Amino acid sequence: MKERCFRIGKEGASKTMREYPCSYTVARFLPNPLREEARNLGVVLQCIGRGFIGAKFEPDLRKRIGVQADDVDVRVVRAYVEELEANIQAFQGQSLGLPGMVQPLHPDYLKHFWLTYTSKIQFSEPKGCVAEDPAEELNELFSLLVEEEPSARVKVEKRSSFAKEFGKQLREACLSGRNKVKANYPVVVKNQQIPVDFGYRHARRDREILIETVDLTSEFLTERIEALSVTAVKFEILKEVKRQAVKTVSVVKTLAKGDAHAYGLELRELNHHSDHVFDLSKPPAARDVISMIREDLGATAGHFFAS
Repeated sequence: MKERCFRIGKEGASKTMREYPCSYTVARFLPNPLREEARNLGVVLQCIGRGFIGAKFEPDLRKRIGVQADDVDVRVVRAYVEELEANIQAFQGQSLGLPGMVQPLHPDYLKHFWLTYTSKIQFSEPKGCVAEDPAEELNELFSLLVEEEPSARVKVEKRSSFAKEFGKQLREACLSGRNKVKANYPVVVKNQQIPVDFGYRHARRDREILIETVDLTSEFLTERIEALSVTAVKFEILKEVKRQAVKTVSVVKTLAKGDAHAYGLELRELNHHSDHVFDLSKPPAARDVISMIREDLGATAGHFFAS
């Protein structure tokens, strides 16, 4: 197997071996972000103490993802990997990096990959390790995480506790059931069903209203990003196919305390993909979403959420 590793900077002159802290991230291909099936493609490892940045990818990408990807996906992934390797190689021997890019020896370099994911190519949250030889550690991680990766398993999508809670509130408001709001609302896209948390048809318009519940109460950024990314991808797919025939709605649950700036950024990001965002942590929003559904369905019976 061809090895694809590159170094920056000079190796230490001393022959005495010592362990250095390193960080690494795993590049993954997600053929269907909604089902979260992932295949590991390669590893990027950074060792600031040794002035090392390295990347190693599966050389036969078509064989790696061919069962789950079409020709376009294979070309996109191959182009992405080649560009990433070229960028890393371009830093070889350059301590300052290239203009306009995050420096490869900057502590946030791997975090940049994790946060700037695409719909089908994503990176895992950076993890730490220690190594005497970063290149050898990169080879070992590649062998463990890529070459010996178990067969991809389908991750069954489970309804979150917040989705169940929202469904219960809809039932109490007499807004769910036959000819009303339905849970696990199926939307057919290119002969495949995409399950939406809740959905219904507007009573007086030929339009589907699609509601996703987004739980942003986790203290961990990774879990909040996962909730946001899946919802965003789903809405973008539906809007691209259905266009004006759908209205997307995000019903959000947030923490009353915490980093207000971070939550504000997350809600603004969600607004890019949703036509309406309702934060049920605020009682007026709870009443607003009920009013919207009642108006769409032409319903008058029932009562509001408890505020």
